Order: sequence, then C-alpha cells, then structure tokens
Amino acid sequence: MNHRTTPHRIVGHSFAEEEILGAIQVMPRDLTAPPTPSGVRTEHIGTKDVSITWDMPSESMPDLDGFYVQRARAEDGPYSLVNVVKPLTADSRRFIDTLCDTRRHIVLPGCLG
Repeated sequence: MNHRTTPHRIVGHSFAEEEILGAIQVMPRDLTAPPTPSGVRTEHIGTKDVSITWDMPSESMPDLDGFYVQRARAEDGPYSLVNVVKPLTADSRRFIDTLCDTRRHIVLPGCLG
C-alpha cells in the first residue's frame, strides 16, 4: 500500500437518504524503512581523508531522501553526524571524510518525513 492513493467518499446519512458530501484521495503513511546500505568500504586517501563507499539495492525507493554519515572513536559509539547540514543525495554511493583520525563510520539512510 505504500505510495498508492486510494479513493474515499464521505457520505452523510439521514433517515432513508444518503448524500455524498465529498470525495478524497488518500495515501497511507509509509512505515517501511528503506533498506540498509550494504558493502560499506573505507579507503584512506590522504593523511586524514577517508573515502567511504556503499551499495544499495537497485529497486526504486521513492521515499529515500538520502544518507547521513556518522563517525565515532569506538565501535560502540557515541556516534555523531558528519554531514550535519543535510543528507547526501539518494543516488550518492560515496562520501569523503576530510577530518578522519582513525574513527569508525556508519552510513544511515534518511527518509522523507
């Protein structure tokens, strides 16, 4: 049902009469999260520069807004956002962290609200 509109009618009843008061198109709220990026790889390309790449399934994900990259000093965190201002675009598959100092990274999909 995600991303499909369905028609609905508002009908008023009074005794034996029925009157259509209005018609609307409704799209249910999407509760399906986008898939998790897979094949996350890192490569040191400079003193503090790290290239982070990942794979995503090829199927369409119309509600995928983009990606957030987080980093931490230890695997169990705490993690903080690297790209704080806005997510990377939905077709992004690479991010270069220019302030890396042997930290851990995680790539998270972001959805349209």
